[in-house]
Amino acid sequence: IRTVDKEKVIYTLKNRVEFKVLFSFIVQYDLKETFINGILISGQGKNSLNEASQKETSILKNENGYLLNLDGTPNQLEDKAINYSVSRIYHEEPHDGKSIYSQYFGRDLHIEKIGDQKYVLTSPDGENEYTYSGGYCTEVKVSRDFATFYIRMDATTLAMVTK
Repeated sequence: IRTVDKEKVIYTLKNRVEFKVLFSFIVQYDLKETFINGILISGQGKNSLNEASQKETSILKNENGYLLNLDGTPNQLEDKAINYSVSRIYHEEPHDGKSIYSQYFGRDLHIEKIGDQKYVLTSPDGENEYTYSGGYCTEVKVSRDFATFYIRMDATTLAMVTK
C-alpha cells in the first residue's frame, strides 16, 4: 500500500506466506516506512515464523543521520539521507545499480537488472527477483535455503493501481 499526502508518502508491506515441508510454516513480513520530500523519516518492521518474532526493527531520522534499532540494539547511522528503500521497490521500478536501503539488515543492498523489467536483489538471506509491469512490481520470487516462493499481484489489483 502506498499512501500519499502532499509531500508525505507512507509505504506499507504485509506479506504472509504459508508452506509445508514436513511441518506447516507461516512466514509473515511487515514493513512500514514514511518518506517526506523523498527522504526516509521513520520506519518499523517485523518478521515472524509461525507467529514467533524473528526480527524487529525501527529507524528514525535525527540530526546526526538515523537511529536504527535492530532487535532491541540501537545503532546510530551517520548516513546521508536515505531516499530509496526496500518498501519503494514494490511501487517503483528501480534503476540498475541503485543501492536500496534495508531496515532488516541495517545497510544498503545492491539491485541488478537481469532482464526486461526484471531485477535481482541480493541480501544475506538470499535472493529476491522482482518483475515489473507498468512500473509496478507484479511478482517477487523469494529464494531461500529452505524454499522458493512467489508473491504475485493479481490482474485485478494491477488494473486498479495503474488507473
